[in-house]
Amino acid sequence: MLNAESFEASRNHEVNTSRNWYRVVSYKLEEYAEARSYWQPLLQAEPDNDTLNYYVGISFLAEEAPAQAISYLEKVAQTESSVFSNDAHWYQALAYLLNEQEEEAKAILNELSAEGSAYRKQSLEILEEL
Repeated sequence: MLNAESFEASRNHEVNTSRNWYRVVSYKLEEYAEARSYWQPLLQAEPDNDTLNYYVGISFLAEEAPAQAISYLEKVAQTESSVFSNDAHWYQALAYLLNEQEEEAKAILNELSAEGSAYRKQSLEILEEL
């Protein structure tokens, strides 16, 4: 039976779902600043959220703002239980390179060059060039 309370809950769910899609669409359309404007308040409420930290970090990196990207990616990279941990390490290394922090990048790339790493080949290639 539909009552005012269940209608309001349904409406709130639809609004939240719509907002989530808008965030995703903004990111996919490479409107990173706009996407971050939706993510930042959520991140303030959940500062340890690995998904939010990862995408905020990636969005800064995509805008060639590596200094801003590093702290977000580092937080995710240090969370071994995160599904984004390995990818965050990779992008963190790239952010260090773009930020001219070669030694920090090398340390991560050396870790990623280990057997079984998804980024082994790329890490070895970059390490050879450094």
